[in-house]
Amino acid sequence: MKKPVKYVLLTLFGCVLSLLLLEGGLQVAAFLVTQAAESRGAPSAPRGAGEKVVLCVGDSFTFGVGASDASRSYPGMLQQHLNESPAGEAGAAAAWRVVNGGWPGRNSAELLQRMPRFLTDERPDYVCVLVGKNNRWSRDEMDLPPPALAEGSGESRGFQWRLRTLRLLQTLWANLGEPDAGSAQPRAKQDDPQARKEGSRSGQKSPLLIPEAQQTPEFRALKDAGRKLQKGDRAFAERAAAEMRERVRALDDLPTEMQYVMLLVGLSRQEELIDECFFASEKYGKSAELCALVIFPLAQLGRFDEALSWADEAFRLRGPGEPKPYAHRARVYRKMGRTVDALRDTIQAFAQDRDRTYLEKELVKLYMRDAAVHEQLEEMAGPLGLAQEDLETLRAVAAAAHAQLLAERAGPEDSDTRVRLEQDLRHFVSLVRQSGAQPLLLTYPRNLGPIQQGLRTVAEDEGALLVDLEPVFAELLETAAEEDYFIADGHCNDAGYAVMARAVAAAIRGR
Repeated sequence: MKKPVKYVLLTLFGCVLSLLLLEGGLQVAAFLVTQAAESRGAPSAPRGAGEKVVLCVGDSFTFGVGASDASRSYPGMLQQHLNESPAGEAGAAAAWRVVNGGWPGRNSAELLQRMPRFLTDERPDYVCVLVGKNNRWSRDEMDLPPPALAEGSGESRGFQWRLRTLRLLQTLWANLGEPDAGSAQPRAKQDDPQARKEGSRSGQKSPLLIPEAQQTPEFRALKDAGRKLQKGDRAFAERAAAEMRERVRALDDLPTEMQYVMLLVGLSRQEELIDECFFASEKYGKSAELCALVIFPLAQLGRFDEALSWADEAFRLRGPGEPKPYAHRARVYRKMGRTVDALRDTIQAFAQDRDRTYLEKELVKLYMRDAAVHEQLEEMAGPLGLAQEDLETLRAVAAAAHAQLLAERAGPEDSDTRVRLEQDLRHFVSLVRQSGAQPLLLTYPRNLGPIQQGLRTVAEDEGALLVDLEPVFAELLETAAEEDYFIADGHCNDAGYAVMARAVAAAIRGR
């Protein structure tokens, strides 16, 4: 046999052997993982007297990929939040147990097969469902008939034979073609958090911009902590915030106080930020900049009347010739669900500074909450007296934002995926209600287009409670960096899962 032919055959043999070894290794790993999943999904401890059970099911976002440990997944922190809250009119502490039934890579069809067993074993009061992302790359595995609740006493599907190498390649291709970034835009990193545009929209000269010779040691230490936070060293920034609080308050120096406030902004420590802004206002007097900083944290915590009051103060305290900070009030109204008021103030903000990028981002978020508000744009813009050029820009940007929303909802390339997801979700809701529990559907923290819309559609059609996480994270990312809430592959970190847990806890307490 000629040498070139021999080399080709040896190469082919090596490739085939490598694939067989890879497939064999993946099959063994899949078997072990399946056994671990079955063990993890085994019935929990017997229900205690008066105990309420929340079952969280889904994929890697429920399992907690990216969390530092299992207790920092969203189900782990959800249990902490629920057990800290009062229950009943008497205010007695409720005994809540949260079961984490998430598993990485699980699609809606696979999860649906396991639901009867979950429901009969755990007998939950609430079931939180977050699934659908993996449907996109596992379509050939979706042809599974929906189970009945009576099947819960039987065995789960367990280990299934399938070509694991093909599944691995599908996963890699999906991750390359569909990054988890969704519609969220990467935020440009800056040396100082106070340089972010949203925080300086009022145009007021910041007391942070002082000569280096006049900076206190505390000011420089806090500024260094802010820079390290921007580089990802959150632990250092948190230590600095804790150590500096009393030292900063003891000083009579507004720039140092503001530097501390901006570090709290970067850390997203909402309650501490509110407390510090109130303290600074009492000690140094209110300013438009200080008022602007406290508006969004108040709105995040549902203290809307206070947020609007501080927005009015920002209006009152603006300097001569400075644009009115309509943007702050628009965000509060959007958070409240008052989309018409939010649209009015968004247009006002655009009319003041003609920031097309701001307008586009805000309209997308607004239409995400209420697409029908687009029909009121012309009626709203007319009385504001916009120049013809600005009016044309407004119409063009609004039309593009509305078209983007409609394209995401239609999702022709993912129409089959969305249809099947909605079918599975309707079976979820039916099974959960048959078991006597209440269903909660969650959206993903990042925009996944048709997947998100499928979750929202089923929640609306079936009257199930929806915990819409996407707009929550979109608002957080207006004043924070991506890495504050997400790891590199798009899963949440501890802070991101904490946001999820708080949102779900609030929804359950509302019920």
